[in-house]
Amino acid sequence: MKIALLHNPKAGNGTFLVSEFVRQIESTGHQVLYVSIKEKDWPEAFGQPLDRVIVAGGDGSISRAAPWLAARRLPFCILALGTANNCARGLRQMESAETLVTKFVSAPTRKVDLGLITSPAGSRAFIESAGIGLLPRFMEEMRLRQKKNGSKFRSQAQDRLAEAKKYLWSIAKEIPAFDAEILVDGEDLTGELLLFEIANIGSIGPSLNLAVAADPTDGFFDVAWVKNENRKKWLHYVKHLRSDGEAYAPVEQRRCRQITFRNSAVPLHVDGKVFAEMETPCCITVYPGALELVDFNMPATGDR
Repeated sequence: MKIALLHNPKAGNGTFLVSEFVRQIESTGHQVLYVSIKEKDWPEAFGQPLDRVIVAGGDGSISRAAPWLAARRLPFCILALGTANNCARGLRQMESAETLVTKFVSAPTRKVDLGLITSPAGSRAFIESAGIGLLPRFMEEMRLRQKKNGSKFRSQAQDRLAEAKKYLWSIAKEIPAFDAEILVDGEDLTGELLLFEIANIGSIGPSLNLAVAADPTDGFFDVAWVKNENRKKWLHYVKHLRSDGEAYAPVEQRRCRQITFRNSAVPLHVDGKVFAEMETPCCITVYPGALELVDFNMPATGDR
């Protein structure tokens, strides 16, 4: 097999030895094409004949690769090297590098959904989540904060998550609510909201479990929102997360296939990409079975 290794060299804490990992795969008789996802021309790798792909990085790397993988129907797996690793956890892809080497080629695949956002500005796919209100504001502030102090790569993942949750609490305390103008499967959702999230995978942002029942293989989104009147409950939830690590999110939820945003005066995030203002109408739909995911939890080919 010819295997592409899409790697984010800035992910993790420098403990992943790329050359050793490539050597281990090649020792099993397969050819490896190494591609740094930080290079501008990384998508050119998909112009070559490939059999399977390994994405070694965090949620951002997986989000960038997903549309390319879907368009070419290339089976892929994840080697989790990020901070939150929401995608890897939600897709049950937390295998070690050693396990991945031994199972990757023979493991079967399963189909995974993508989300697709369409607006007058164009379209964009997402694998984890999209949303408006608090989280895009938080993501943008964290990006600017990390750029300013350069602290991202000097601490462990758990320390970075703890810092993020602390900052999320402070932003949630001050951010203005927004007037919702949202259609959920054709039904109006109105009122003052703190946040509204569309989850393909249940864990969002700094490991916030907002949609614990979300299944990225069922052809549905799980949407979650917090009304402004429940801001204190949300603040208590985030504070509890910081101290104990586990808490039940005070969100209202429902399952759906399509969402339309009609209010353009709020920021939007699509996975980790933030847009200060979205063009409306903005329609979000499920793309069922768009991805082919290597499934380490199913019996290997020939073992069944």
